[in-house]
Amino acid sequence: MLYVWNPSIKRFKMLPTPNLITKTTGVKLGFGYDSVCDDYKVVRILVSSVSNVVEAELYSANEDRWRDIEVPVGLNNAWPLWSYIPVHAINEVLYFVASQVLVSFDLHNELFEVYRYPFPMKDIRNFTSLIYEGAVAMIFKTAVGDGLVHSLWTLDDAGGKVCWTKKSVFEPELEIDRVELYLGSGCFVAVDFCDFQYFVYDLEKKETERLLLSLVEHNVSSVVKYTESLVSLAGFEQVEKVVLSEETMHTVLFPSQ
Repeated sequence: MLYVWNPSIKRFKMLPTPNLITKTTGVKLGFGYDSVCDDYKVVRILVSSVSNVVEAELYSANEDRWRDIEVPVGLNNAWPLWSYIPVHAINEVLYFVASQVLVSFDLHNELFEVYRYPFPMKDIRNFTSLIYEGAVAMIFKTAVGDGLVHSLWTLDDAGGKVCWTKKSVFEPELEIDRVELYLGSGCFVAVDFCDFQYFVYDLEKKETERLLLSLVEHNVSSVVKYTESLVSLAGFEQVEKVVLSEETMHTVLFPSQ
């Protein structure tokens, strides 16, 4: 059973049973909005534990059903999926992280694209994805000399050609095991597995600040950001929000986007 949950209005919607039911080594879900069709969509990707074949299906809120979608043959050797890395939605394109490639899915055209990482897999010790200044980005932990370095790369369109651009390198002496999130203004949320602690790192000022958030105490598996929305999950229509003040009460209508 799958649910779409809106924490802003404290409501959830149970989706129909998916079509693809099989023994898998990994399942990944992505959710986004197709403004051309005014439709909310869920993408579900599965990797067979028997054949390592990748399958995918899409749920459309307008159709209220699941249907199979075509997966490029080249994806079959690129997975399994990494469960702790979130799926990002940028300009109505979903981005999934696989073991060897970054995979995009256009929510309107319903097509996959595959982008290989800028490093060979043998050199990568760890990686994660995030949204950095409006673009999808990856942070790679790679071996440099006798140490390990975290570098930030964005996937950019340069003259019609999509390529990776190196943006910055984190200080090598920092005890960073994984960078989870970009907060904006040069600040990142990272985690140190040695003391099971989250902290904020300011890339510009080269400063760190510990967060009162422990992996052990809170059992945290990932940290994400979301955009607050007042879209109702019962049909995904727009809803009214009641705003209270000390003097009066009035109703404000919010758009469904």
